[in-house]
Amino acid sequence: MVVQVTFKCFATLRRYLAAHGGKEVSLTLEEGSTPNQVLQRFGVPAGETHLVLVNGVHLDTPQWGQRCLQNGDVLSVWPPIAGG
Repeated sequence: MVVQVTFKCFATLRRYLAAHGGKEVSLTLEEGSTPNQVLQRFGVPAGETHLVLVNGVHLDTPQWGQRCLQNGDVLSVWPPIAGG
């Protein structure tokens, strides 16, 4: 079985979706796929990823490899952001 997921990258992480138009891409994934698997698929290094949300809900780092994505989920990722 497969699920449909939207994957969104923000700020400097957008470069990993450049070949797919930039900010977001619709994916067809195998049931049981995790956010970590999506990051690996697009070559997004864990060290460059600070914030991971699924449907607007923050995931702690261990959950990146544990939470199974569901049909219709929106996976959003941000790099560390500094300001002042």
